[in-house]
Amino acid sequence: MNNILLLSLTVFVSTLGQLLLKKGVHLVGGVSFNNEIIFEIIKIVKSPYIMGGLLAYVFAMVLTLVALSRVDVSVFALFTSLSYVLVIFASYFFFNESITVVKVMGTSLIMFGVYLIVKQS
Repeated sequence: MNNILLLSLTVFVSTLGQLLLKKGVHLVGGVSFNNEIIFEIIKIVKSPYIMGGLLAYVFAMVLTLVALSRVDVSVFALFTSLSYVLVIFASYFFFNESITVVKVMGTSLIMFGVYLIVKQS
Protein backbone atom coordinates (compact mmCIF):
# COMPACT_ATOMS: atom_id res chain seq x y z
CA MET A 1 0.00 0.00 0.00
CA ASN A 2 1.46 3.36 -0.91
CA ASN A 3 1.98 5.96 1.77
CA ILE A 4 -0.64 8.46 0.54
CA LEU A 5 -3.29 5.74 0.49
CA LEU A 6 -2.23 4.58 3.97
CA LEU A 7 -2.38 8.12 5.34
CA SER A 8 -5.76 8.71 3.68
CA LEU A 9 -7.16 5.52 5.17
CA THR A 10 -5.84 6.52 8.60
CA VAL A 11 -7.56 9.91 8.31
CA PHE A 12 -10.81 8.36 7.12
CA VAL A 13 -10.97 5.73 9.88
CA SER A 14 -10.08 8.28 12.56
CA THR A 15 -12.77 10.64 11.26
CA LEU A 16 -15.28 7.81 11.17
CA GLY A 17 -14.45 7.08 14.80
CA GLN A 18 -15.10 10.68 15.80
CA LEU A 19 -18.43 10.76 13.99
CA LEU A 20 -19.57 7.46 15.49
CA LEU A 21 -18.64 8.63 18.98
CA LYS A 22 -20.54 11.89 18.47
CA LYS A 23 -23.63 10.04 17.25
CA GLY A 24 -23.42 7.57 20.13
CA VAL A 25 -23.02 10.25 22.79
CA HIS A 26 -25.96 12.13 21.32
CA LEU A 27 -28.18 9.03 21.31
CA VAL A 28 -27.40 8.08 24.92
CA GLY A 29 -28.13 11.61 26.10
CA GLY A 30 -24.57 12.61 26.83
CA VAL A 31 -21.98 11.13 29.12
CA SER A 32 -20.98 12.68 32.41
CA PHE A 33 -19.38 11.01 35.33
CA ASN A 34 -21.33 13.11 37.83
CA ASN A 35 -23.70 10.20 38.49
CA GLU A 36 -22.86 6.67 39.44
CA ILE A 37 -19.87 5.74 37.31
CA ILE A 38 -21.07 2.16 36.74
CA PHE A 39 -24.28 3.39 35.08
CA GLU A 40 -22.28 5.68 32.79
CA ILE A 41 -19.99 2.81 31.79
CA ILE A 42 -22.98 0.53 31.09
CA LYS A 43 -24.56 3.29 29.00
CA ILE A 44 -21.36 3.60 26.97
CA VAL A 45 -20.88 -0.16 26.46
CA LYS A 46 -24.49 -0.64 25.36
CA SER A 47 -24.19 1.94 22.56
CA PRO A 48 -23.25 0.35 19.24
CA TYR A 49 -22.20 3.76 17.91
CA ILE A 50 -19.82 4.40 20.79
CA MET A 51 -18.40 0.89 20.61
CA GLY A 52 -18.04 1.26 16.83
CA GLY A 53 -16.27 4.58 17.31
CA LEU A 54 -13.87 3.04 19.81
CA LEU A 55 -13.22 0.13 17.45
CA ALA A 56 -12.52 2.59 14.62
CA TYR A 57 -10.06 4.41 16.90
CA VAL A 58 -8.26 1.14 17.66
CA PHE A 59 -8.01 0.38 13.93
CA ALA A 60 -6.85 3.97 13.28
CA MET A 61 -4.14 3.49 15.90
CA VAL A 62 -2.89 0.36 14.14
CA LEU A 63 -2.83 2.29 10.85
CA THR A 64 -1.03 5.12 12.64
CA LEU A 65 1.72 2.77 13.79
CA VAL A 66 2.16 1.43 10.27
CA ALA A 67 2.17 4.95 8.80
CA LEU A 68 4.69 6.24 11.33
CA SER A 69 7.01 3.40 10.40
CA ARG A 70 6.93 4.58 6.79
CA VAL A 71 6.77 8.40 6.77
CA ASP A 72 8.27 11.27 8.73
CA VAL A 73 6.21 12.25 11.75
CA SER A 74 5.99 15.82 10.43
CA VAL A 75 4.35 14.55 7.23
CA PHE A 76 2.07 12.26 9.23
CA ALA A 77 0.96 15.01 11.62
CA LEU A 78 0.14 17.46 8.86
CA PHE A 79 -1.60 14.90 6.68
CA THR A 80 -3.77 13.66 9.52
CA SER A 81 -4.91 17.22 10.14
CA LEU A 82 -7.14 16.60 7.12
CA SER A 83 -9.45 14.84 9.57
CA TYR A 84 -10.40 18.33 10.82
CA VAL A 85 -11.52 19.18 7.31
CA LEU A 86 -13.53 15.98 6.96
CA VAL A 87 -15.14 16.41 10.38
CA ILE A 88 -16.28 19.95 9.59
CA PHE A 89 -18.02 18.87 6.40
CA ALA A 90 -19.38 15.62 7.83
CA SER A 91 -20.70 17.51 10.87
CA TYR A 92 -22.57 19.81 8.54
CA PHE A 93 -24.25 16.92 6.72
CA PHE A 94 -24.81 14.50 9.61
CA PHE A 95 -25.30 16.78 12.61
CA ASN A 96 -26.54 20.02 11.02
CA GLU A 97 -23.59 21.98 12.42
CA SER A 98 -22.81 25.29 10.77
CA ILE A 99 -19.91 25.98 8.46
CA THR A 100 -18.64 29.47 9.17
CA VAL A 101 -16.26 31.68 7.22
CA VAL A 102 -13.61 31.09 9.88
CA LYS A 103 -13.99 27.30 9.51
CA VAL A 104 -13.67 27.58 5.73
CA MET A 105 -10.57 29.75 6.04
CA GLY A 106 -9.01 27.37 8.56
CA THR A 107 -9.73 24.28 6.49
CA SER A 108 -8.34 26.01 3.41
CA LEU A 109 -5.08 26.67 5.22
CA ILE A 110 -4.90 23.06 6.38
CA MET A 111 -5.56 21.75 2.87
CA PHE A 112 -2.95 24.08 1.38
CA GLY A 113 -0.39 22.99 3.97
CA VAL A 114 -1.05 19.32 3.25
CA TYR A 115 -0.74 20.00 -0.47
CA LEU A 116 2.66 21.63 0.03
CA ILE A 117 3.98 18.79 2.17
CA VAL A 118 2.69 16.04 -0.15
CA LYS A 119 4.07 17.86 -3.20
CA GLN A 120 7.48 18.13 -1.54
CA SER A 121 7.59 14.48 -0.42
